[in-house]
Amino acid sequence: MELDSKNRLAHLKRLRDAKYSELRAATDFTRDIFRRHAELQIEIGRLEAVTVPPHVRQHHEDTIAAKRKMIAALAAEKAEATTHQDAASDAWSAAAQLFESCHKYASKHGLPLPGGDRSDNAVRCWDPMSGRDAGGSEMLSLASEGDAR
Repeated sequence: MELDSKNRLAHLKRLRDAKYSELRAATDFTRDIFRRHAELQIEIGRLEAVTVPPHVRQHHEDTIAAKRKMIAALAAEKAEATTHQDAASDAWSAAAQLFESCHKYASKHGLPLPGGDRSDNAVRCWDPMSGRDAGGSEMLSLASEGDAR
């Protein structure tokens, strides 16, 4: 029986990345709602701190009431957005755990891994400042190899 680990792991990676994109979108949407809520509260505080002449007082109070209605409408949106964000977080977490466990299984059993995985290719990234690769192993630069001859 031959396992198609490359394609299956690549599919799981795409699924994980898609769930992460959904989580980012949900988080951005939720953050925007909370930001708008805070801005409206600040505006109401500023409006209430202002003393207005009697001839514009009704308009001023109507503006404050309209902003309070906007805050009430945002309260329902906040609850729904938070619930959606939590669900997206759970979905991403499950997809990431599934990918990681499948990747570990494939690595442990010597199965082929999709291209682009660090464990699949032997390319090492050298940091010229530290003289080490990304994994912390010491590597020689070409200049030091040439000097050693």
